[in-house]
Amino acid sequence: MNNLKLPLAFTERINRQLGHEAADFFAALQRPSPVSIRIHPRKFPNIHPWNNLPQVPWCKQGHYLSERPLFTLDPLFHAGAYYVQEASSMFLCHVLKQIFPEQKAHLKVLDLCGAPGGKSTILSAWLEGNGLLVSNEVIRTRIAALKENTIRWGYDNVIITNNDPEDFVYGQLLFDLVVVDAPCSGEGLFRKDPDSVCQWSVENTHRCTLRQKRILEAATKLVQEGGYLIYSTCTYNPEENELHQQEIIDHGFEPVNIAIQAEWNITKLNSNSVQFYPHKNEGEGFYLATFKRIKPTDFNANFQRRNKIEILNSQPYLSWVNLDASRTLIRNEKLPATIFPVAWKEWLEILTNKLRVAHAGMEVGETKGKDFIPSHDLAMSFFVSKEVETVELDEYQARLFLSKEALHLSQSSPKGFLLITYQQIPLGWLKNLSNRTNNHYPQEYKIRMRWK
Repeated sequence: MNNLKLPLAFTERINRQLGHEAADFFAALQRPSPVSIRIHPRKFPNIHPWNNLPQVPWCKQGHYLSERPLFTLDPLFHAGAYYVQEASSMFLCHVLKQIFPEQKAHLKVLDLCGAPGGKSTILSAWLEGNGLLVSNEVIRTRIAALKENTIRWGYDNVIITNNDPEDFVYGQLLFDLVVVDAPCSGEGLFRKDPDSVCQWSVENTHRCTLRQKRILEAATKLVQEGGYLIYSTCTYNPEENELHQQEIIDHGFEPVNIAIQAEWNITKLNSNSVQFYPHKNEGEGFYLATFKRIKPTDFNANFQRRNKIEILNSQPYLSWVNLDASRTLIRNEKLPATIFPVAWKEWLEILTNKLRVAHAGMEVGETKGKDFIPSHDLAMSFFVSKEVETVELDEYQARLFLSKEALHLSQSSPKGFLLITYQQIPLGWLKNLSNRTNNHYPQEYKIRMRWK
């Protein structure tokens, strides 16, 4: 049981909002937070106990766990086989299926507040390697987490940027879908993160509202006619949620009705907006609203390009990858050798010219002298050449590898760079020499806790 001491101003407002339901709401906050994961549709093992656990009703890949394991020590977590995510926020999966029921190859999608990567990994899995996803984060220190989670997820049609929303407006960039999971007062996470209670104040909710208003002011300008805007927060505060509805509508949008099933017990605030409450749903507090742009935009996309991208058709890069006609290897002065969709090469040139691109596609590797060093991106991707030798590890060996400790392979193991796998899912690279091995798992990602 939790022992949350909630701010008086918060409890008074919830009593007004929920009336006779308030007692059940406060009781739910004193119970443990549900544990849920969203599995990777292409990476998660077909045979695994978690496949038989209760499913999150509004997300096919979401599952509830009976208890919280030590995710840090699970090799499948580091392989990107699943993402640890709060169940309510997976409602985005349901909304995407409704507003885009058909093919997605042409879609340009912007996740405007991307870190740490929960919504972006939902979006990239939904796109299934098609279309283009731009995942942006304003705060530079949060880019590392976003990059790590995006690389783990393995898709190459993702560009990570570190820009203010106004930079996209200045660049006159238009998208078919803009997702704004806005910074908020965090009331919906009180049970999951008790420290957030201490940071809550009425003044902070007002500051969040002003910040959200500024972000939405930019976001509405980035949706092309016929496109969609999805706005969400992890708060119950109407000032941060439904009170933004009218200003979005005034910018040329209409509400989009999202159908939900009665047994989900989700609270509908308007036809296009929902609120999750912990006493009614197996999840935390979450708000989401959906809009469609029905009026022409104020500007046209500007397609001037200066950072030309080179197509790589040379060894040793090509021998490490297995690409079909929809993918290519590219490089310019801002990007290393990278796997990227052919259809979006021009857009990558545009974005590298207009924005601060922190990462794009999936890097292949680099040459050092006569040697080629494959990148961790390549190991996490779906494009490793079938000619590359692999070594399967058990759980203990996989933890050693993820801790960057020495591994001892059998004398019969192939020499050179080997792709390390666990349950047939890649973890990274190991170079096997004649008398030792070099662990090439990235230093910044390694397991640091003591576990042996």
